[in-house]
Amino acid sequence: MGDTYHVNQAGAVGPGSSASNNTFNQQVNSLPENTDYGRLSEELGALKKHLRSSAESPEQFTAIATIADAEEAAKKRDGSKIMRTLASVGKWAFDAATEIGTDIAAEVIKKSMGI
Repeated sequence: MGDTYHVNQAGAVGPGSSASNNTFNQQVNSLPENTDYGRLSEELGALKKHLRSSAESPEQFTAIATIADAEEAAKKRDGSKIMRTLASVGKWAFDAATEIGTDIAAEVIKKSMGI
């Protein structure tokens, strides 16, 4: 049987492999150290409540559940989970966050989505 390799990032893997002159870049999408997690949690809760009143499509209800997950992550001060989670909420949630004045939540959603 052959060898099995589980790698996240590698220049070369396996017998007889070689690599040279490689550059590896990792992008860490995280929150600033001075993030007010308490306020972010409150804003995500307000956003969730606002969105519940206007959700119609399955995608919108999924976004609400995702925001609830991010709200819980904010309570635990888990910045990387917040960013991973909010990356999928979509423009609908971002627009609503901006509209209702949840500025921190809007900025975090914007950053997590790369817009």
